[in-house]
Amino acid sequence: MPPRYKGSETQTLTFSRCLLSCKTARAVILLISLHRRSQFDSASVEMWLINTKTLELESVTDHERVEYAILSHTWDEVEVLFEDMCDSAAAARKANSFKKIKTACRLAEQRGLRYAWVDTCCIDKRSSAELSEAINSMFRWYRDAAICFVYLSDLASDGMAGDSIQHSQDNLASGLVESIDQCRWFSRGWTLQELIAPRHIIFYDREWKERGTKETLRERISAITSIELRILAHTAPLDSVNIAKRMSWAAKRHTTRREDMAYCLLGIFDINMPMLYGEGKKAFLRLQEEICRRSRDLTLFAWELSPPLECQYHGLFAQHPRNFASVSDLERDATRMPYTSELRLSNKGIWLEGMELGLNPEVGLFMSLGCCRSDGPDVAHIRLIKTMEGYVRVDADRLFFSFPKDLTWRLPEDVYIPASLSSDDLRRLEIQPTHMIKIASSDPTAIQVVGTIPHDFWDPENSAFLLACTLNGVGDYRGLMELSIGKGAVRAKRYLMFQLYADMTRQSKWDGRPHIAMKHKIVDALSTRRRLDIGEWFKKPKMNRQIQEAIVEELEVNDGAPEGEGFFTWDFGTAEIPGSHLSVFVDVRQTSKSKGQAWAFVLSC
Repeated sequence: MPPRYKGSETQTLTFSRCLLSCKTARAVILLISLHRRSQFDSASVEMWLINTKTLELESVTDHERVEYAILSHTWDEVEVLFEDMCDSAAAARKANSFKKIKTACRLAEQRGLRYAWVDTCCIDKRSSAELSEAINSMFRWYRDAAICFVYLSDLASDGMAGDSIQHSQDNLASGLVESIDQCRWFSRGWTLQELIAPRHIIFYDREWKERGTKETLRERISAITSIELRILAHTAPLDSVNIAKRMSWAAKRHTTRREDMAYCLLGIFDINMPMLYGEGKKAFLRLQEEICRRSRDLTLFAWELSPPLECQYHGLFAQHPRNFASVSDLERDATRMPYTSELRLSNKGIWLEGMELGLNPEVGLFMSLGCCRSDGPDVAHIRLIKTMEGYVRVDADRLFFSFPKDLTWRLPEDVYIPASLSSDDLRRLEIQPTHMIKIASSDPTAIQVVGTIPHDFWDPENSAFLLACTLNGVGDYRGLMELSIGKGAVRAKRYLMFQLYADMTRQSKWDGRPHIAMKHKIVDALSTRRRLDIGEWFKKPKMNRQIQEAIVEELEVNDGAPEGEGFFTWDFGTAEIPGSHLSVFVDVRQTSKSKGQAWAFVLSC
């Protein structure tokens, strides 16, 4: 009997005979769909179900009010589609696929179920709106099904497999496997949610012989998929598992279309978002953005790239679920408070409010992710470097759990890290190490940097102010630093004001290079011209017009401020700390590491 359309209690679409041509049938379906949506407006049909007795499609607006079986399988090259369900000729041409549908309906009917759902023919994929709605609803549909039949089309039946070598060779030649562990079903992206969502699953081999249930095969399935037993047993909610571990479940799975690698995970993270086929890898970035809007679980950033790395610099988002393959054993660190501040998306990237960063002088700057391996207490960190816009991730091929020395934790700050990097971002980052004002002391214990303005441009790892990477050099840069000078318990607070600028009106020793001049002045809180309360400025270390004007005014009356150009050194000595001095190194390059100049200024303290 050919399949037909039939409506539910709210509407009935009866076809006495399916004698229409394929082209005419599609037109009729489209008109019916338009009529239905105009009649019910936003209350459009949510789900198509197959009547297990008549094999007719029926529309249901509230799937929770009916009981139905659901089929999980891997697609073949030829499948019965939505438009085939009113065309007996089309269904007949796809006999193998239609047999799968009829068998699922028969098994459902034997269990007293009136309806069944099969993804190949119960979604009108010609409608992008209906497809998007179905994909966003699919996890719920599998979760609410009375029973899920998993058809393993490549699993040889017990009778076929046998114990003989000949049987094994025959199965191998026909593309069959003898162990459930080897089935293609466990390697596909969409079947992950089809395994997790339903409470009751029965597994069948290619001959539709029952091979076990989700309950009887639970430990074996857990070993295959790394999904925890408590999740398979539905004794714990999905969101009790950290994001990195949930991502790792999909790390070794594949989808035909790249976008589906993100879309198949919507239900795993309880996310809804529109489908945009053609966006490629951006789909997985959008998924992570939506997760960021709903969660403050920092394990989202606990991923590792496989070496060798194509680039040194990376954003905070992973490129693919496979990047989480090595973190399936991560657990939240129960000994520390979880991150409870705000985490949100901004035009500068991902904003983490009040984040404490750790500095290790030998290794660099790190951010804790608040998680650790299940077999060890050490907390996972990612390494960051400072940029003009915030921070970026480096050494993305590893998470850091231990260090040669303990980290020195800095005061909480708002941290901005881009989700991903554009080619323009990468070009700027490549030349950033040669565009900075580096502060160095001959005796770090005697002269310490306590505060900096502008703080946003201060790189604690290199003890340097970052400069804009422009072809004309440094432009005009003004800064203010709070210094602690002295030894032991006897220390004095001083403030270093400086102005670094490219004087384009003066000729340089090198053709095409700017003349660099630097003015500076070191004062205490009361020695400024206008008795400025400089200490108050460091409570909110942002550069503003008032501070800029104050720096320029103070330096204008400082007749002894040094000016000069490349490779000159000024050393006025130090009266307070004999043998110690503070040096400022300015490294400005043009387009490559082989061109440019370096300037060194040794300042009096």
